Amino acid sequence: MQVIIKKIAWLMQKTMQTSASESLNAAGNIFIGQTEAPLMIRPMIKDMTKSELHAVMTGGFATIAGSVLGAYIFFGISASHLLSASVMSAPAALAIAKLFYPETEESKHVDIDNIDLPKGSFVPTFSFRFLSSWVLSQEDCRLVAELIGIKTFLNEFVAYERLAGFIGNRQMVLDNTCRSSGGSRILHEVRSEIIATYALCGFSNVGSIGIQLGGLTPMAPSRAGDLASVALRALIAGSIACFTTACIAGLLYDEANYDASVVSINSTST
Repeated sequence: MQVIIKKIAWLMQKTMQTSASESLNAAGNIFIGQTEAPLMIRPMIKDMTKSELHAVMTGGFATIAGSVLGAYIFFGISASHLLSASVMSAPAALAIAKLFYPETEESKHVDIDNIDLPKGSFVPTFSFRFLSSWVLSQEDCRLVAELIGIKTFLNEFVAYERLAGFIGNRQMVLDNTCRSSGGSRILHEVRSEIIATYALCGFSNVGSIGIQLGGLTPMAPSRAGDLASVALRALIAGSIACFTTACIAGLLYDEANYDASVVSINSTST
């Protein structure tokens, strides 16, 4: 795992011109969560610039831990889209973090080859609607915005459970020869379900601010003030990173790759 993370981090650093520490954290976020990934760079946190600290927190907000993917797959969420979102969100978070908080200081951790990874025993709704307005059906905007609100103010677990219900309702409509399911709430396009899957794939919720501060501050007590000062900005940046990957997924969606009977629900349930 350490070798894989280091290679991915090296690629990010070379292509995005980011520092070694923030690149390693971003790569780690693909596999582990918002408080576990920073453990890889724990000795460096106390010396990181504020821009780097912001990037570390943004990466945590924009991704989810691999350990929770199984729960979302169990709900009925597409495994392939969840895995794709996990990979795409890591570099997206790094890019958005640097746009939000550009580096103005000199990093002390620029050479990734000099960093040794120790081996362990275990391996806002408005912004979303604005960004996705080009690819999301207008009739589905309200439901997807509702999911984003649930994710932001509660958590992504509850939001994915609600999305699974929408997907189940669509399947019920399909099983009933594509007739309307009456009062059942349903996303009218498969594209909307895909966009929602990517948009929800991150820990960017209000509660995670406390989780990240609680996890990062003990690693570098002297940087507690800096971490607190960039937390809210990082939360917003992490949300936008998720929305960006969702928009890309919506743009790349090819209706021909899905069963025609599923797509035909759109014309009969509205």
